[in-house]
Amino acid sequence: MDFLAETCCGILINIEFLSTALNQKKIDQFHEYAQKAREKYGKKVLTIVVSTHAEKNETVCDNFALDSWFTMHVKSFKEFSEKKALNDIKLKIKQNKELSDKDYLKLSVIPFMRSDNKIDKVLWDVCSLVNKVKDSDDGRLDALKWGLIVLVEKFVTNNNRKRRIFELIKMEGSYFYELYGKEEREQGRAEMADKVIRNLLKDGVSVELVSKWTGVKDGVSVELVSKWTGVPINQIKSFKF
Repeated sequence: MDFLAETCCGILINIEFLSTALNQKKIDQFHEYAQKAREKYGKKVLTIVVSTHAEKNETVCDNFALDSWFTMHVKSFKEFSEKKALNDIKLKIKQNKELSDKDYLKLSVIPFMRSDNKIDKVLWDVCSLVNKVKDSDDGRLDALKWGLIVLVEKFVTNNNRKRRIFELIKMEGSYFYELYGKEEREQGRAEMADKVIRNLLKDGVSVELVSKWTGVKDGVSVELVSKWTGVPINQIKSFKF
């Protein structure tokens, strides 16, 4: 069960998210969830399936017993146009209007809407747009970006394309920077250490001296290179020549 809440009318709303085609196995599963919730809380259950796969909204009824019908409502993101949703928010940003909670929700689900483009192109466009959003509520903006990070990780298979999209999602000083910025810093330090070592070899320092790090008068110790580059000593020692 993905989400269960009670309305002010005393009805339980069970929301299920579905990214594949709805089949009998899924219908049985959702019926079981609804039945357990009804038995536990003694209230009527309304099941709503939010689908990123279905092409249209529909109501599905299934007869599980002679006197018991199970009904659920399938809501499709394909009912909405990715292009129109993007253009609506672009206009708001251009007019310097503050985005509403509904706009934020729309940005987070645009990749699932009807589109003529591939998912990585849609995510590129959404992330490019989000990068232009100015909001005093950093938490709300960061939450949106984290959601997009999850989608990029899940749906973009090309690593170079994935990295380029991540570069659009600027979150310096936030959790994103801690996650991906640290990796980039370490990579930069390793590249710097490699450059220092290559320059030493180019300037005539012997391979033996560099690789063994003897620290003799005219040599450069591993400790000094570590200090220059910020790369751990053990990592520098692991370099192959």
